[in-house]
Amino acid sequence: MVRAIVIPHDAGLPLRVQELPGIGAFQEAVDGWIEAVDIPQFGVTIYVNEEGLVWRMPFNSRASFLWWHHEPRSRRSMLVGDAILVGLRDDVNDYSDVPSTVLDLLTTIQPFAVMFASSKPLDLTTEARISQVMLPLAAGDTRWLVSGAQYEDYFTAAAWAVVLANIWSDAGEIRIVPVQQLPQFLGQAFPT
Repeated sequence: MVRAIVIPHDAGLPLRVQELPGIGAFQEAVDGWIEAVDIPQFGVTIYVNEEGLVWRMPFNSRASFLWWHHEPRSRRSMLVGDAILVGLRDDVNDYSDVPSTVLDLLTTIQPFAVMFASSKPLDLTTEARISQVMLPLAAGDTRWLVSGAQYEDYFTAAAWAVVLANIWSDAGEIRIVPVQQLPQFLGQAFPT
């Protein structure tokens, strides 16, 4: 059994955490043969229907934006149909559970912020487009900006991270951070 997150293509439907017994259950969940899309830096693999584009299955915005955020080179492709998220294959090439940190990020209802590190010194007087939505840090590493908005879930934050990265060519590292954890990312203690 593998613990997985099923990501329905319909963004109005909730994610489902399921124990899947094997490849047959994967195929049933995506309605056909499976294709693996690895996201190594996030420690996961997304499985989708291998022929989903041919069959013109519906766009899966949550799976696509998750993939595009973590693998920017993939932005010319898209994921369609229902998707399954599991951990990367283990040392003996077996399926593995979705990592608990990823499970928590994607299934816990909490607000998120997007953080960007600039690849060059910032001058927000000339970067009007980005200065409307991102705030510079007043202390610490001043290359970092944090979104002025809070996003309702990880997928929405990933979508905005992709949009902002496309608008701002000087974006270097991009992070999606639970708002509750911002103080530790900013090098400050939680207020008492």
